[in-house]
Amino acid sequence: MSQAQFITADGTTFDISGNFGMLLFGDDLAGWEWRSNATRFSREAKTYSVELVAQTTTQREEVERLLMLADYDTERGLPDKLVIDGWYINCNIVEGGVSNWYAASRTWQLKLQAKNPIWYRERTISFMPQSASNEQLTGHDYPHNYPHDYGTSSRGSQFANDSQTPCDFRMTIYGYAVNPSVYIAGNTYGVDVAVPDGGLLVIDSTKKRSMNRDSVVIKDKFGNATDAFKYRVRGIEGSGSYIFQRIPQGLHNVTWEQSWGFDLTLIERRAALPWI
Repeated sequence: MSQAQFITADGTTFDISGNFGMLLFGDDLAGWEWRSNATRFSREAKTYSVELVAQTTTQREEVERLLMLADYDTERGLPDKLVIDGWYINCNIVEGGVSNWYAASRTWQLKLQAKNPIWYRERTISFMPQSASNEQLTGHDYPHNYPHDYGTSSRGSQFANDSQTPCDFRMTIYGYAVNPSVYIAGNTYGVDVAVPDGGLLVIDSTKKRSMNRDSVVIKDKFGNATDAFKYRVRGIEGSGSYIFQRIPQGLHNVTWEQSWGFDLTLIERRAALPWI
């Protein structure tokens, strides 16, 4: 049975494959479609049909809470996430109805709409600063307010992209760092800013179309965000200094000034949910 979650825009997570209830979905989640004009192919918004089945009073109450939060997100234009077996799609519930209203087992028929019908899967590799102690490398908290323990991360400067295609990425650099840059697979990812102690710099290639809004952001220790797009090391795709250059397949060496650490999240993309 697939593992499924529904995550609202504020991060509230509903397990829709366990005690919460049961998600039923049709073949359309594994389908895709390209549209073409005279010059290129493109994707248009896609609608998926799913069902939620709840068999107890507690499950029915949770479904109603999910629908209330999801409706509020749709009203505000904020995307939610449907996650199935580690793959997620940004979507909103745009239509719904209930059958078996008076039965113990109640079913909600829902339609989910994805403006950009792409499924994503993420994997994060953590790179420790050279100053980290052996204790910190085996799972202790790093002293500069890192958002998680590093577990078994190391100072190793290699990683593998096992995807079949180049991956989008999210790079999170932890301060203190001055003019940080990371060299991977012939490309330099650099931003000429000072990342404050306890702060972070985020480069997100999935948001490159937004350019100077939230694709390159610096945050202080209080979470206050500042646009840093204009401070990027400039270059075009394939130039060797393109800030949003996708990470190619294969094993890669990583070079950076190891006085600070960073996380690299590889983001795989698919047009349809894998049907395995």
